[in-house]
Amino acid sequence: MQIVNWKSHLKFPEEAGLSPEAKDLISRLLCNVNHRLGSNGADEIKAHPFFNGVEWDKLYHIEAAFIPEVNDELDTQNFEKFDEVY
Repeated sequence: MQIVNWKSHLKFPEEAGLSPEAKDLISRLLCNVNHRLGSNGADEIKAHPFFNGVEWDKLYHIEAAFIPEVNDELDTQNFEKFDEVY
């Protein structure tokens, strides 16, 4: 039932340190498909304030700040472990 009523259950922990833009982006991606950010195309997502300063046309030419080492396609060692929150 929490998924159906996600708006009343979604809480962003303070320790996550999410910006208002990040919270808005997440919320606008979690809504009904007809109202979802990007339902009118990728440019709609790219124009969101969270992505201000991203030079989309240069993105493929920028070197990644961190390239994780992985053992295989199922390797999850680079992800943090989180406790389930109910």
